[in-house]
Amino acid sequence: MEKLSRDINTEFEEMYVPKEELNKRVQQALEMGQKRERKRSSRMQAWKVNIAAVLVVGIIAVLFQNDLWNNDSTTGFGNEQGILYMYGGPGIKQVAQEGRVTTLDLEQEIPEMEISIKEAYFDAGTALVGYQIKAREAFNGNMLAFLSAQSDKDYRYITSRGLDVEAQQGEEGIFYFPNSAELIKNEDFHLRLVFILNGEVKEVNFQFEMKGEPMLVEKEVGLRAENETGAWFRVDRVKETVSEFRVETTMDFPEISEFPEETSIHTLLIGYSKDGTIKNAPQVSSSFSYNHYDKEYYTHTEAYAPLRDIETTKVIPYLRKWNVDPIIQPLKQGTILTTERGQIRVDSMKVIANEIIVKLAKGNVPAEYAASFIQLSDSDKYWYTSSYFQENGNFVEVSFPIKGKKDNLEIIYHPIEEFFEDLAVELE
Repeated sequence: MEKLSRDINTEFEEMYVPKEELNKRVQQALEMGQKRERKRSSRMQAWKVNIAAVLVVGIIAVLFQNDLWNNDSTTGFGNEQGILYMYGGPGIKQVAQEGRVTTLDLEQEIPEMEISIKEAYFDAGTALVGYQIKAREAFNGNMLAFLSAQSDKDYRYITSRGLDVEAQQGEEGIFYFPNSAELIKNEDFHLRLVFILNGEVKEVNFQFEMKGEPMLVEKEVGLRAENETGAWFRVDRVKETVSEFRVETTMDFPEISEFPEETSIHTLLIGYSKDGTIKNAPQVSSSFSYNHYDKEYYTHTEAYAPLRDIETTKVIPYLRKWNVDPIIQPLKQGTILTTERGQIRVDSMKVIANEIIVKLAKGNVPAEYAASFIQLSDSDKYWYTSSYFQENGNFVEVSFPIKGKKDNLEIIYHPIEEFFEDLAVELE
């Protein structure tokens, strides 16, 4: 069988950039930028080339075309405020809710724009800086961000993105510097932003303090489960920081001669609490590949937001097709969700403050299955993920935090191909 590789990893890798390389890379980006045409297709192609030219990687950023001059960055939901919460993944949202983000509100300016560094966070796995740009005039070009400890600037983390902003509009997002464990012993930082705009190079500098979250757990696991068909699943190793829990696994299906097309392996990370509540860790990223050496097997890596306040943890594998759309139905008593394991029926709903508890009659469907592949949607089409669930006989009660309108709610089921509760591995 040919090697089959399916990689949907959403993360990036860090780069260390020596000082002597900086001018060379900026010049390369400048030369490439000068050759760009004004057409959007040409700008997009040049941007791809610029990424390779300056050897930079990923940024999480959200471009919005609104007047920013009088608007603050806030979701409007209590402590769920700020750029890192709005645009960060599940683990970053969690640390923002827990008050671990450093508020900065630093400002610099160049003739074309005002640049604000709103907040920052770092732990043994990642460093993030939330920024906001307010444009005085239209411009397009590149922005390079260099993050280093003030005590050691010979090497720094670098990320980049393209800019194409209209006058009186702007952009906000997150500079993302992954795998920044070398920074964890520092508290004083230097952020250098280099702008390559319309053939000119301009820069601003920020200095700030923030305390890191040093917790880092890395360990080999090697726990394995096998079912009656001979299929087996093994948790190879785990890595945990304050904002992420990563699990590397291997799986084999002896009865399958060829893996199904457009199908990939995923895992659930389930936490069980003292009070009987069960939590499904939100997924951050996933990668899956097929390997052929002496035997066939499948490797998989999944990253999640960490689970807090739990006693035991299980990793459960499942299969999902890539091109299957979610099934959306009205949330009301009697609604039937048809799954590959049987029917799930909406029994009742109960609203408590900003929470709605949906009671599902699951029959013989495992509780982890019944609760983990559904979401709710409100009348503003905002999707909600469950915060916890509880099993009670043939029923499972699933709790959803609801911040929007509670009328005209819909229930969303994300179909899966196969669920392997008999291959669940409990982590020590």
